[in-house]
Amino acid sequence: MSSPSFRPLRIGHATLVNALGTVIPGLVMVATVPLYIRSIGEARYGVLALLWLLLGYFGVFDLGFGRALTNRFAALPPDAHLLRQRAFWTGLGLSLGAGCLGGGILYALGTHFLDTFSLTGPLRQECQATLPWVLFALPLATVLSILSGALMGQQAFVALNGGQALGNLLFQLCPLILAVNHHPTLPALVPAALLGRSVSVIALGLACRRRIPITGPPRFSAAEIRPLLHFGGWVTVTALAGPLLTVFDRFVIGALSGVTAVTAYTVPFNLVNYLMIFPASLQKALTPTLTAASEPDARQHVLHYTRLLTTLMTVSVLLALLGLKTFLDLWLGPRLALTTEPIGTVLLLGIWINALAFIPFTHLQCRNRPDLPARFHLLELLPYGLVLWGLISTFGAVGAAWAWDLRVAVDALLLFWAAGNLQALRHSLGEGLLLALAFALTQLLPSPSLLYLALACPLILLTLWRAWTRFPRRYPL
Repeated sequence: MSSPSFRPLRIGHATLVNALGTVIPGLVMVATVPLYIRSIGEARYGVLALLWLLLGYFGVFDLGFGRALTNRFAALPPDAHLLRQRAFWTGLGLSLGAGCLGGGILYALGTHFLDTFSLTGPLRQECQATLPWVLFALPLATVLSILSGALMGQQAFVALNGGQALGNLLFQLCPLILAVNHHPTLPALVPAALLGRSVSVIALGLACRRRIPITGPPRFSAAEIRPLLHFGGWVTVTALAGPLLTVFDRFVIGALSGVTAVTAYTVPFNLVNYLMIFPASLQKALTPTLTAASEPDARQHVLHYTRLLTTLMTVSVLLALLGLKTFLDLWLGPRLALTTEPIGTVLLLGIWINALAFIPFTHLQCRNRPDLPARFHLLELLPYGLVLWGLISTFGAVGAAWAWDLRVAVDALLLFWAAGNLQALRHSLGEGLLLALAFALTQLLPSPSLLYLALACPLILLTLWRAWTRFPRRYPL
């Protein structure tokens, strides 16, 4: 077999940079959540979480141009400066216009969302006072998507993650500073958070000016609209369906159980979701390489990095399963840990499955088949909604966690099948069995009892030994 044409060290370096850009704000999030809850209360924190989810969902009004720009830049030769500038300005103009339109629609629908969650009294008044900020927040998000896509396509991962990390830190810290200084209301917290996003836009805009590079006046091109719309259209379908499949559960929980239950679900979900840092970082690093690679090389990448991802995620998720209860006790206190730990434990199983699906998902998009993941998401919407409603009605927030696990398992099977990589998924069955044993241990024995520790330690050692023996070494990161 011939040696592949890619440079693993370059991919590894980019993955590390991407991971650091997410880890630092993630650590700040872990440290600040208890302070937020103490400063603004569980109900207001739940409303704030729903607001960010809503703004994130309406971020689809960038029309997929950020991801399309990454694909466009990666496929262009290095010296195609004029073509890159035309694609950049065209995508930026279209995305900014769509963001303004989306902000207006979200503002108009604001009262409807307040009625959906039965908000009354001071919280409702705070939400109404906050609504005008969405007119600014959504265009800000769409511009940020374009800038990020352009830098990713240029493989400018240091500049990309530096700007994003700085903005994310300010996004979390600015509102907290106000909250602990006796300004815990939403009309103060939301604009403070958006200030952090504005810093990201400025930093990434300056980086784009250097790395594209941007010279002279803006250059728009009608010829660039069609390819951007073709790729971005299917990315938009994914962006429309994907958040529904990912965050719709919180809206159903809010409608059926109230905003306090949203906090009980959102906190563990956000916590365990930080285990997706490595898969997401690897996805960013692989995207330009897979786009430019030949099909045989692309398949070789997929097999290698699926095996690598399986090995690393199995160790991470198993350790998280076995130590989650103890961590939550220390982080949130016994009262909140009692309600969040069962949810987080179930979600961890889905995190492992969802992480593996990142590779075939990226492969399909980079081979100009963004339509397939989008079609799968559309097919999943109705069955997932029915299962979600039924399980939440029966089991509460824990039922939402099981519904999400089931959905991502089906999605992973479809993606591996469409990408022609079911063989890579079959190789992960042994690791799946180890995680099932760890989950059973958390359900059957109290943590951290002596018997629990006596059984957990051999399971950890077995998992580490299997990871060592199966870790791919032919093309190390």
